[in-house]
Amino acid sequence: MAFAATHTIGADLDAVFSDDPDDGKDFGLGNTLVGADGRKYVYVQASAAIAALGGGREVTITEPAFTAATGAGGFLAPDGIAVGSGERFWARQSTL
Repeated sequence: MAFAATHTIGADLDAVFSDDPDDGKDFGLGNTLVGADGRKYVYVQASAAIAALGGGREVTITEPAFTAATGAGGFLAPDGIAVGSGERFWARQSTL
């Protein structure tokens, strides 16, 4: 289980949130933090469905909208969780 190491309270780094902006503790798309694992996390919204993968499916993040889709972008969706189009999640940096 990942948790935030920076001064951020209430970030559930392993969860997937609905497309409701009030879900997800009012974090804005593009917010970043550092987890206890030393990796950067970015709060993003899926632009298309992302299939589940045990170690986390690799995604590409598009700025300035901070949308994510399956691709070789250096970030991962949550481990073993499918993400629906429009859902939000904390994308984890795949390497330090």
